[in-house]
Amino acid sequence: MGILHLPSFKAGGAVVKMVPNPSKGNSCRADLVLTSNGSYKDKVYLNVGVYPYLAIKMIRPYGAGKLQGNIKLDTQYGAYLENSGSGSNKYTILDGAETPGSPEVYYYDLQKKMLLEMDRINLSILFSKTEPEEIKTLQFVMADFKEANGSNTEYTVYWVRTFKTIEDLKAFVENEKH
Repeated sequence: MGILHLPSFKAGGAVVKMVPNPSKGNSCRADLVLTSNGSYKDKVYLNVGVYPYLAIKMIRPYGAGKLQGNIKLDTQYGAYLENSGSGSNKYTILDGAETPGSPEVYYYDLQKKMLLEMDRINLSILFSKTEPEEIKTLQFVMADFKEANGSNTEYTVYWVRTFKTIEDLKAFVENEKH
């Protein structure tokens, strides 16, 4: 896990500075932790049956005009869609395209199954669809960003929210423009 740094705030977003790790080839990391191992005083609950879409609006780190690094949604059940690779960059982009240096809305369908391998047995995990569920770990792992060109060492988060439908998400984003 990256070193904890408090964000600064500018232009309506929280700016998170990433720290290079010399033992990892100066690769930068700074996770956005919403809750970790249930250790926070205020508990976090998700009701995936009602609000199945988790979205984040952010400017992703980039360098030399290209996107780089990995973003992984991590839960107490493991990384989102880790069964189809490492779980990195498994989000959907609301408008379908990423533009380096621009705010984008990334979302995750929390109704999708996540497969875990434990003692060589595949377990299929779904968040509860019938009642609110306490979320003990929910974080965006922001890793493997190379230190270069200055802009790579920070990201800006504007909001993290859940939505009932993609249409609700689109309406919320459209309403932000006005």
